[in-house]
Amino acid sequence: ERCKQLRKEYKDDFSKVDCFAGSAEDLLSDIKWQRAYLLPLLDLTEEFVNLYMEEKKKRKLLEFSDISHMAFKLVCAGYDEDGFAVPTEIGKSIAARYEEIYIDEYQDSNYLQEDILMAVSGKYRGDYNMFMVGDVKQSIYRFRMARPEIFVKKYNRFHDK
Repeated sequence: ERCKQLRKEYKDDFSKVDCFAGSAEDLLSDIKWQRAYLLPLLDLTEEFVNLYMEEKKKRKLLEFSDISHMAFKLVCAGYDEDGFAVPTEIGKSIAARYEEIYIDEYQDSNYLQEDILMAVSGKYRGDYNMFMVGDVKQSIYRFRMARPEIFVKKYNRFHDK
């Protein structure tokens, strides 16, 4: 009962908050005011992340995620207008070496891995050469950001054709 009461009080208080109640000028003024405080915080965060990564490299303590992001930087130059990974010259070089790419346990892929795979596939030259196999019901890598819906969306897109 105490939890219900606290929840109700919170919801009542929260419903009174209207952060968009002011004029557009007021909102813009607030954003500009916040910018002065947020930009230094973002710079500090970026500096920390860079120093932390250098220390991890020095101590040879890289994690799966670190290596994945390094691979992404090597093979992905950004995204096209449709949101697909655009390969770097290294990505294109890797893609040129393979006629086909077979991916097992695809249900455990995440968006970063998907971008890496797209960058080293033939997609950039119009060659759809990836073959994926998996079972969405067996996805076990949520702690590594596995996104089984990538597989489901792709399955639905090709299944309907």
